Amino acid sequence: MNPLMPVPACSACQTPLDANGNCPRCVPPEWKDHIDAVEFVRRRFRDWHAEGGLTDRQMARLNDRYEKKLVSLAAAANANEPFEPKESFPFADECWSCKEYVGKPGALCPSCGAPLADPGVTSLRYWRYLYWELLAHEESGELTLRQGA
Repeated sequence: MNPLMPVPACSACQTPLDANGNCPRCVPPEWKDHIDAVEFVRRRFRDWHAEGGLTDRQMARLNDRYEKKLVSLAAAANANEPFEPKESFPFADECWSCKEYVGKPGALCPSCGAPLADPGVTSLRYWRYLYWELLAHEESGELTLRQGA
């Protein structure tokens, strides 16, 4: 490893990740994946706020909400609670395209041939999670349709 490159760290405890991107100390992979997705959503909201798409008040509320969500997810992971997938954030071993369970992901889904083990797939999953989060914020009245689009 290049000594000048930063070492990837666990988003829950800041421990360096193993070669597979998993935290050897605290967070099972499915929990880490969800925590990383929440961090992705927070970064998008920060970007939109910086661009003037969110008011300071909205950003403060959203930041508080997602900080609490991260604490809750880390607590559940550390308590070894089972990860319960939702429509908004399914297991990573479910094909994003055909929704089939693939077990240990290979390069391609055995059912439909969609790529599985790719940074682009992770990005797609996180963008989909953001989509569901935006819908929830819009339905609750926290964001307007224009802001959620």
